[in-house]
Amino acid sequence: CAAVTGQAASGEMLAGLERANLFVVALDDRRRWYRYHHLFAELLRQRLQQTMGQAGADSMRVEDLHIRASQWYEAHGRELDAFQQATLAHDIARAERLVEGQGMPLHFRGAIRPVLHWLETLPATVLDAYPSLWLAFASTLLGVGQVTRTEEALAAAESVLHAQEAERALHVKELDLIGRIAAIRATIAAGRQQADVMIAQSRRALDYLLPDNLAFRTATHWKLGYAYHLEGNLTAAKQAYQDAIVRSQASGNAIFTIMSHIGLGDIYQVETQLRLAAEHFNSAIELYGEQPLPSAGEAFSGLAQIYYEWNDLDAAQRHAEQGLQLGRQWENSDSPVHSQWMLARVQLAQGKVSAALSQLAQTSAFMLKANFFRHLDDVTATQVWALLLQGNLPDAAALAASRELPLSQARVYLAQGDIDRALVLLEATHATLHAKGRLDESLQAMVLQAVALYMAGRVEEALVRLGQTLVLAEAGGYIRLFIDASPIMPQLLARLQPEATQRGATSAYLHSVQAAVAAAAQRAVPATSAHVTTRQPLPEPLSPREIEVLQLIAAGRKNREIADDLVVSLNTVRYHTKNLYGKLGVNKRTQAVAKAQAMGLL
Repeated sequence: CAAVTGQAASGEMLAGLERANLFVVALDDRRRWYRYHHLFAELLRQRLQQTMGQAGADSMRVEDLHIRASQWYEAHGRELDAFQQATLAHDIARAERLVEGQGMPLHFRGAIRPVLHWLETLPATVLDAYPSLWLAFASTLLGVGQVTRTEEALAAAESVLHAQEAERALHVKELDLIGRIAAIRATIAAGRQQADVMIAQSRRALDYLLPDNLAFRTATHWKLGYAYHLEGNLTAAKQAYQDAIVRSQASGNAIFTIMSHIGLGDIYQVETQLRLAAEHFNSAIELYGEQPLPSAGEAFSGLAQIYYEWNDLDAAQRHAEQGLQLGRQWENSDSPVHSQWMLARVQLAQGKVSAALSQLAQTSAFMLKANFFRHLDDVTATQVWALLLQGNLPDAAALAASRELPLSQARVYLAQGDIDRALVLLEATHATLHAKGRLDESLQAMVLQAVALYMAGRVEEALVRLGQTLVLAEAGGYIRLFIDASPIMPQLLARLQPEATQRGATSAYLHSVQAAVAAAAQRAVPATSAHVTTRQPLPEPLSPREIEVLQLIAAGRKNREIADDLVVSLNTVRYHTKNLYGKLGVNKRTQAVAKAQAMGLL
C-alpha cells in the first residue's frame, strides 16, 4: 500500500479497519497482508477510476499505480505478480523483460497460462517490435498443445529476424532467438517422434543459444535425451534425463523437470522397475499441479500401464481416461494413443473383446493416417491377442505376419499347435530382447516359453522357466503378465508351488500371482464357454468341462494329470474324453486336437 499510494500511514489505516471489523481480513499474524471484502474492493476500484478520471493531465494515472505495484513485487521476488501488474499498466517493454525472467522465462516456471493470456491480446505489430515475445508466444502455445499456431509464431519470428538481418548484422541476443526457434522446433519433432529432426534442430540450437541461456540449453539437452530414447539407447537417454533434472532444478525450470521424470518413468518401465517408474510418473503429475497441461497425458497413461500390470483394472482405466482427455488437447501428436491402447487392454481383461477390437482398429487407423508409429507394434500385438481370444485364428496369423511381431507370432504358433516352431522363435526372440535391454518384452518371451514347454510335455523345463520368470517379475510386482499368458497358466502355476522357494521367488509373491490367475480364470470360464459354444460348428456343442479337457489334451497332459488339474476322478476324465471324441467324430487324441484347431475351438 505504501509503495503504491505513497502514504506512510497505510498500515495504521488497515489496522483501524480491522479493529472496526470493516471490510478487511488479516492474512498473517504480523498484519502485513490483508484481503478486502470483494464488494469493498470493487467499490475502491470504482472510486479509483472516478478519481483518476477527474484528475488533470499532470496527475497520477492508474497505469502509473500499476507500475509502482509491479516495481514493488519485482523488488520482493514476486515476478509473476510483477508481470501481471506490468500488463495492466500496458508497459510492453517491462512485461517483456519480466517474461524473460533473468534467464529463466516465467512460462518455464509453470506460468504458461497467464503469459499466454497476455500474449494473445497483443497485435502482431507489437510482437514484431519485440521478436522475443514471438518466441514466448510459440513456447506457451506449444505448452498447451497448439502445434499449428506454434509453427505460425515461429515463422513470424523468423520473418522479423530475416528482415533485420537484411539491414544489418544480427547482435548476439538476436542470434540467441534463432537458437530458441530451433529448440522449439526440436520440441515439436519430439511430439512427432522424429529423432533425426530432434537431433538436427537441437544441435542447431546449441550452436546459436547464448552460453548463459540455461533455460533453453537445459530444454535442448532434454530433447537430445529423448532422441536417444527413441533410438533405443536407453543408457544414454537415462543419463541425459537425470542430468536434465539436475539442471532444471538448479535453474528453476519446472517444465523440463517434469518431462525428464516422464522419460525416466518410461525407461524404468522397460527395465521392469515398475515401482520406480510409478514414482517418476507421480512426481511429474504433482509438479503439474491442479491444472495439468496436455503433456501430462503421458504420465497418466504410463501409470495406467503400471496399474494394469499390477492387475488394478479400475485404476488403470481411470488413469487411461485422464491421459486420453489430456492427450487429445495436443495437436498433431500421438499423445492419445498410449491411453487408447491401455483402455483396449482393460476392455480385453474385462472380457469385452469386440469393444476392444473396435477401439484398437480406430487407434491403428489414426496412427497409420498420421504416420505415428511409436505404439503401432504394441497396438497390433494387442489386436492379434484379441483375435485369438475371439477364436479368429486366420486373421490373427495374417496380422502377426504382416508386422513381423515375434511374440504375437509365437502366440499364433501355440494356438495352431505348432509348439516346436514357437519354441525356436521364442528362444531367438528372448535372446534379442535381452541383448537390447528390452526387459519388459523379455519377460513376455520367458512366460510364453514356459507355456510352450508345458504344452510340449517338457514339464520340468517349463517349471524352471516359469520360476525364472517369477524371480525377475517379482521386483516389479507383475500380475497380468501371467494372467494374459495362456489359459493353462493356472495348471502350470499350481505345479510350480513345491519348487518355488528353490528357484528364488518368494512364497508371498507366488501366492498372489496364483490367486490372481485363478480368480481371472474363474471369471473367464462362463464368458469363454458361452462364446465357444455359440461358435461351435457341431451338431452337439462341447460342454464347458469338455472344452477344459480338450485344452489340457492339447497341452499334452495325460489323463491322470488332467484329473489332478481338474480335481476329478480318472473315470470322470475318461467319460468326458469319450464324449468329446464322439462329438468331434474322432477316436485319437491327435485327431481331436487337429480337428478342434481346424474348427477354431482351440
